Amino acid sequence: MKQTLELDEKYADKVLTSMILSGLNYEEMAMAIPDLPGPVFAFSEFLYTTGKREEAAQRYLAALDLIEKQKDIKAWQFYKIYQFFFRQNNIKNAMEVMNRAEKALPMNPGIKITLGDLYKRQGILYKAEEKYEQALYVDPENQKALKRIQNINQ
Repeated sequence: MKQTLELDEKYADKVLTSMILSGLNYEEMAMAIPDLPGPVFAFSEFLYTTGKREEAAQRYLAALDLIEKQKDIKAWQFYKIYQFFFRQNNIKNAMEVMNRAEKALPMNPGIKITLGDLYKRQGILYKAEEKYEQALYVDPENQKALKRIQNINQ
């Protein structure tokens, strides 16, 4: 099963279902998950939906290292983890995820805007505005960043 996931991550849900039906316990399932973001995401979601929330959070945070080691880093992978923590109102870990995303993808204006939104949500308006301005530096025509700066300065 691990080899299947290493070859093609899109089978993660099917492989997890097969493991459950085979009667594997969580530890055995965890050993079968390769160190690739897709399978780790699927297993983390499985852990979360089965009530193992802390284990899911730990797996998602560990997935950040896997993402950062890839040759072709994709923003959506950071957003997947960010959304997990944001849905739980875990702003601390959501900030950690997006800060690491910004380090990995410094020219991505969307990541800077998301960080700005997180700062704004915490009432740290000067930092929010700073992130929105950084997004404009990368993408001077970015309407989201422009609107958010205008919103702060009203």
